[in-house]
Amino acid sequence: MGEKIALGTDQTAKAGSTEMYVPRTDKEMLNIISMRIDEITKRLNNLQDLPVEEIEQAGKVNSDGLTIGNSLIGVSTRNGTHILTIAEDGYYIGPTKYGSLSSAAEASSGVRRSGWTYWKFPDGKTIKEALGKV
Repeated sequence: MGEKIALGTDQTAKAGSTEMYVPRTDKEMLNIISMRIDEITKRLNNLQDLPVEEIEQAGKVNSDGLTIGNSLIGVSTRNGTHILTIAEDGYYIGPTKYGSLSSAAEASSGVRRSGWTYWKFPDGKTIKEALGKV
């Protein structure tokens, strides 16, 4: 079937390693794709668990100046991709609420980091870049 494409991080690699796992067989590749689909489905289902009152606030901005109801993307080599939803009084990853961008970034990535540079808009800009705070 041609050259194999790396679809995920090697689960046996040390934490923080960027070494990629290359499936050796079509069955392994299908298993990885199936796991990714399950993970994405679970995350989309978690978005449905957001409180209705937070969704109703869409269009307004929170105390950080971010539009309520918008979603941001966080990518971690250790923990994969997470979607952050902006609320009036915090931030949600699925049904879990965080008080700050940085606490949500730490929960998403597994390491302490600035939420202003970790979370990105769909166009790839960080919050810091998008708000001109570079």
